[in-house]
Amino acid sequence: MNNRQLMNNLKIFLILLSAVSLAYSEPQKYDVLQSLVMEKYATDIIATSTKKDEKKEEQKPSWWTQQKSQWQELLIGKPAKETKVENYALNEHQIHQAVLNWGQTVGVQTTIDPYTFSELNIIQGPTSNKKINLADKINRCQTVFGYKVLNEMLANPTDNIETLIKRQNLIRYVAENKEPFIQLSDALKLVKNGQESLLLFYNAQNSLQEKAQDYYPEKYAPILKGQFKKINKNSTALQTAQYLTYLLYLRGCLPVGFEQSFTQTMVMYYYMKYFVNPLLHTFDPSSDAFNNIQIMKQQIASLNNPIVMSLTESFLPNVNKHESSFKQALRNAYENSIVKPHDPQIIHNRALFAKNTIDPKYGKPLLWSLTGFYDILWALRIKNSYDHVTNDKKVLDTLSKELSNIAQLFKGLKNLSKFAKANRDSFKHIDNIDYLINIFDKSQFQFKNIQKLNGLLKANIFNPERFSVTLLSAGQILAAFKLLEECKDQLIPALNVIGQIDVAVNGAQLVKEFANQKVKYCFAEFVNSDKPFVKIENGWTPLIDTHKVVSQNFDFGSGSLQSMMLTGPNGCGKSTIIKTLAHVILIAQTFGIAPADSVTLTPFARIMTAISVKEDLGNNMSTFMAQQYRMESIKTEVQNLNNQKHNLVLVDEGFSGTTELLGAQLFYDFGQGIISNNNISLLATHFEKPAYLEKDTNGVYKNYHVELLEPATGQFVRTFKLVEGANNWWFNDKEKASRFANWLKEIGQA
Repeated sequence: MNNRQLMNNLKIFLILLSAVSLAYSEPQKYDVLQSLVMEKYATDIIATSTKKDEKKEEQKPSWWTQQKSQWQELLIGKPAKETKVENYALNEHQIHQAVLNWGQTVGVQTTIDPYTFSELNIIQGPTSNKKINLADKINRCQTVFGYKVLNEMLANPTDNIETLIKRQNLIRYVAENKEPFIQLSDALKLVKNGQESLLLFYNAQNSLQEKAQDYYPEKYAPILKGQFKKINKNSTALQTAQYLTYLLYLRGCLPVGFEQSFTQTMVMYYYMKYFVNPLLHTFDPSSDAFNNIQIMKQQIASLNNPIVMSLTESFLPNVNKHESSFKQALRNAYENSIVKPHDPQIIHNRALFAKNTIDPKYGKPLLWSLTGFYDILWALRIKNSYDHVTNDKKVLDTLSKELSNIAQLFKGLKNLSKFAKANRDSFKHIDNIDYLINIFDKSQFQFKNIQKLNGLLKANIFNPERFSVTLLSAGQILAAFKLLEECKDQLIPALNVIGQIDVAVNGAQLVKEFANQKVKYCFAEFVNSDKPFVKIENGWTPLIDTHKVVSQNFDFGSGSLQSMMLTGPNGCGKSTIIKTLAHVILIAQTFGIAPADSVTLTPFARIMTAISVKEDLGNNMSTFMAQQYRMESIKTEVQNLNNQKHNLVLVDEGFSGTTELLGAQLFYDFGQGIISNNNISLLATHFEKPAYLEKDTNGVYKNYHVELLEPATGQFVRTFKLVEGANNWWFNDKEKASRFANWLKEIGQA
């Protein structure tokens, strides 16, 4: 036998010796490793040494190829699956939908009907620009919960004076007192910081919650599945479960064979001390779960080793003390085994080991056969452990980030609760205010999970201004996450209360913001009267830029004017006048404040409009048919209205979808049909015949028009100012009417 053959046989012997060593420490892995060694090394070596020049037959897929994944899992450990947590956030639409779907919807109108709701652009603007709507224009709310309540209130104005005065008084209290305004605004900012993170828990498509489930104990102990309800909310137990996981990762970083006895004892010891014993106190002694745990306890007790136990007391905390140190250790070991295998110092150390154990003549080749395989295997285990730790940290960091935001929300929630409790009289009209006040009251047992969650969220891990190690705070993170999942529905009433407070601060902000501007917000005055009236000084619509808007004066019912017939051409500003009156009254009957210098009115039980009635193809109605249906509905409702209730009718270009002769007559008849002592109307038309209603109704209607100036022939200026009297030039001066129509075409508004 020559030297080469001797060397090859010796290599095979030593590799198999390595396999026997591993088999002794971990029998489960022996068969796999033996097959691997024979397949991957011994066969190739023998074939090379005996028949170098013989052409090898085509090989079928080797055992190595077929069983690679099994080999990896047994020798290296289950590979870490990369978890992507970047695409779990909600978009703006999902945020608003999540909130607007809570409780009352914006579709339940009482004072206004669905037609009016749409035509006055309360929640949604016209097709050309849906963002031009009343809700968005007056929105100064800091939270989405406030925006929700703002939408609901605008869609449901009230004629209840008592309710309006209470809302008004709260806005006045906040607007006129600096301290409440600052305190409430600061608390709402904290709520805003966490609102998007909180809404993740109400979104069924949120992938973050699904990923979080992998970090609870039932994943590792299926025998106890369904028994972890208490454990999942116990931060100490959850942290212990994570320690066990980290020990398993650490085991992968130890040399093959050594980790079996050492880390298994560590795992069992900590499993007993921090997990099994506390777990026993949470179950009924007669339950199967209790018996299973007792059996595990007895089995674990047989492994007790006082020396190893005492070592682990100091070893475990030091290993996990600093996450960065743990990661660095993994990096160093991986570099030494894989990245820098030919480092002179490493080779020297291996050579010394070989020199002291075998004949120096065979030192170098034996070094790679005996220690090389272990080093590579060890390095792969280190890398796999590092991948697991990195993946865990990524998920836990994301959970911690979202819970940190929610901690800010809870802080704001607590501050609002304390303020409302201290100023109960000012907040007493707010629906469910006691719910917000009681939610942090420890005597209220039904809120124990919310209170426990609030306590957890005060930890340093959820304070962005303080440093905290995520991996060592996994228990707090997971417990808080599970508590929030369980109590999220209990938070909804409190969040609706926050929305109401936000709306009050919103109203105060509007009053303060416009106090020194050209146009203002005022506190409306509501009065009881048998006869409806509304008096507005310098009213304006928020839909128009405040730098361009023209304010209007209205005085219905208190003097000789009960209803107005507004005449003139299309494009002169009649629709703007109608919407100005509507929006001033609508906002006043929602919040008690109004866009005007002053407002006095009797609240209206019904506000009905026919401003932009279009064809309804779904119901097979042309524009004229749709207008006729809508006008008939308004007339019927006015005639059937309770004598003690007041009604406001606003119509723009009624019956414009037919011939002028027919349309003018129908509109005239409509005006006659809605005359009532309890009704105020503002009707706009480009027909001449309705202007005769002033004479024919003995002044119930008065004619007005929107002033148009023509400083140069064919050049017009729209003043948007109301002027008493019919627009006679429109009816009688055909040339001027034609010039105005041409001017509208030139500016693109015909």
